[in-house]
Amino acid sequence: QMRKSKDFDMMDRIHIYVCADEEVTAAIEAFKDWICAETLADSIETRDGLDTVDLNGHKTGVDVERI
Repeated sequence: QMRKSKDFDMMDRIHIYVCADEEVTAAIEAFKDWICAETLADSIETRDGLDTVDLNGHKTGVDVERI
């Protein structure tokens, strides 16, 4: 949905930025290669100051940027 709302093409490569607690960050790190392959992301990086939502009880922010 973020790709669509930012008017990215389906095959655009992206960077993913995440602001999350330790549990979510550990899960992202454990599945980083799979997430990158599925989303065409070149990287997943932490970034403070993102708008957060409740993700199964964890305040988590995610943003994407076209490369």
